[in-house]
Amino acid sequence: MKLTSLFTTLFFSLLIIAFSLNAKAGSSSQTTIATEVVIFEARDTVTNDTLLAAAKAMEKTIQSWDGFINRELVEIGNGKWIDIVHWQDMASAQAAQEKAMHSEICFTFFSLIKEDNMQMFHGDQKLMQLQKGSLLGNIQ
Repeated sequence: MKLTSLFTTLFFSLLIIAFSLNAKAGSSSQTTIATEVVIFEARDTVTNDTLLAAAKAMEKTIQSWDGFINRELVEIGNGKWIDIVHWQDMASAQAAQEKAMHSEICFTFFSLIKEDNMQMFHGDQKLMQLQKGSLLGNIQ
């Protein structure tokens, strides 16, 4: 098995671990948000421009998948990055996992990452603070 395939399998296997939260206090309906945070380092030969181009190339693909809410890619220096993806629910995250494992555009991005020091975390979103009037204030 290629190292890239192993990394991709690990990457998306961990994606399915996420938690739910109540969208509104006292509401009987529940909205589940799957939140993924990945901290990774680009391979030594990969420039920021190359990494960003590969991430941007994935935009239309990921946005077309059911349940996609948003994605942030944050540069933290020295070739290190934080990738944050939100899905409307776990079913959407799991479907995205399956699709990404068959997506050449996703494999291109994954091949730019050092597999040995990637860290993936999932958590239960407890608070989201937004600037009053923000477009993000419409996310429920």
